[in-house]
Amino acid sequence: DDLLNRNLKRRGEILKAGSFSPAPRAARPVAAMARQAVSPAPAEAQITILNEPLTPASPAPVGVPSSSIKPAFRLDPVYAWLTDNQKINRTGLLDSYPDDPAMEDQGFTYDQAVAGAALLQAGRIAEAKKIFDFYSSIWDGTGFWTVYHTQFSEGPKTEHRKGMGPTASVALFAISYYAATGDEKALELAEKIAIWIQSLPGSGSGARAAGASNSRLNPDPGTLFSTEDNLGYYALLSALVKILPDSDDDKASFRAEAQDLRRWFGRQVYRADSGLFKRGEGDDTNVLDANSAAVLALGVRGLLGLKAAHSNFTDFDLGTFVGKIESAFAVDAAGEFGASDPALWKGFDFSDSANARAVGRRGVNWVEGTAQMIAVYDTLARYYEGLGDAANAEPYQKKRDALIAANLRQNIVNADPAAASSAFRYTDAHGVRVFVDGDWELSKGRSVASTAWAVLAQKGVNPFSPVGALADQEEPPVGLSGMDTDTTNPSPAEESAAMTPQANPPAPSDQAILDDFMILVEINPRASEIHAILESAIGVTSPWDDVEKQILLKNVS
Repeated sequence: DDLLNRNLKRRGEILKAGSFSPAPRAARPVAAMARQAVSPAPAEAQITILNEPLTPASPAPVGVPSSSIKPAFRLDPVYAWLTDNQKINRTGLLDSYPDDPAMEDQGFTYDQAVAGAALLQAGRIAEAKKIFDFYSSIWDGTGFWTVYHTQFSEGPKTEHRKGMGPTASVALFAISYYAATGDEKALELAEKIAIWIQSLPGSGSGARAAGASNSRLNPDPGTLFSTEDNLGYYALLSALVKILPDSDDDKASFRAEAQDLRRWFGRQVYRADSGLFKRGEGDDTNVLDANSAAVLALGVRGLLGLKAAHSNFTDFDLGTFVGKIESAFAVDAAGEFGASDPALWKGFDFSDSANARAVGRRGVNWVEGTAQMIAVYDTLARYYEGLGDAANAEPYQKKRDALIAANLRQNIVNADPAAASSAFRYTDAHGVRVFVDGDWELSKGRSVASTAWAVLAQKGVNPFSPVGALADQEEPPVGLSGMDTDTTNPSPAEESAAMTPQANPPAPSDQAILDDFMILVEINPRASEIHAILESAIGVTSPWDDVEKQILLKNVS
């Protein structure tokens, strides 16, 4: 109701609300928001919201898959590998690295989250439910372990640490599960996780720590502020702000926290000298996932919003930023960094050439990270497609398609077209150290995370945007626009004022309207009726220009 009311009142001259009868939140899951009864009229559209829960006739995939990606491999054998992996484990989790004896019966939490998202794409709700049920049943308000034994939850595990990043990834998966099933418990879990993350130590400049303070660990997780972790947290907050009704007690704090994070991204972890996001606050290491996740979590408009808001971003250029990512992390067949021709790439490394030299290794193809870059290129291509800018969209489409083909050619295990089961390996090397400042060595063989990300990339789905609003269409959560302006040296009073939610936030932009309607379309099986509402409305009094109308109707279609 809140979502519809906000949009309808924003365009009061276009649409007039018919009947809005509030119902208890539990009785009207947002993921299956309502059936629409539509009676178009020349000057208005009547909308009636029926308050009974809606049970989808069949599971709907989450996200908005890209229609322009040409299928590069058969998905059924890949789904079969994921489900076969899951079937042999009592917990419903998947073995993250089933070919690595050192990782026997180990299921990393992050891997389970992306596997769950991939299974939802196949409509395999029962298998995704096993993953959700495991994490829902063990939630105790203190985060999830980074890894669990896959045969019994209290079994031995390779590390004992509760991490903010992996826990946030479960929350994003839970929202995807909620969007697919309408299960309120999933949304409740996501909200509880966000509340827990809010309780973690803060950086003093907007970020949350990698975990609760624990001086017995070295380094203490309470002193680490990871860019990737906080991008995942930002994606979670953005999703919750979009989904939760304004009456929710925590929505305002989530909105304010997202605003603080945006300020942190702009001021603390983007390096104007390198043109890249660094690994974390006080950590200048260049890592791929801090930059790929920046595109996927913030979206193109979010990145451009930072440019407009923060002096540190004054010289930011989207094409230059992507070029910096490629120069730093793309690796050719010989393991050399810096190849400018995508035809020479075998994939993307975890880090840059300086780190590889310090470790004493060549560049490796991190298959999961390469799939993330496929998603990045797809996001960029869609952004320009939405603007009607085919000239700028085409290069990203070509890089996306070339990388999908290269990833398939080099990294799928058992690519026989007749194969009943196939998966993607973790990297093209194993047993070598990843970072110079840690002892993490690459596992060998097939990987759940690589396989799940390959599926998501093939289908053009962004797991950082679980409510179905594409990352490249997102703005900051409503109410942040106009509040995120940077000054060179803001005074404490100015800083405090900027962090205080406005009593009367500015009206949402046209893009925010589109974002919210996109959510409705994605979660409502009667999308054609919403299309009729919008078509009727836009044709009457909308000030939107013809290009915006075309984009809107194309997206709704």
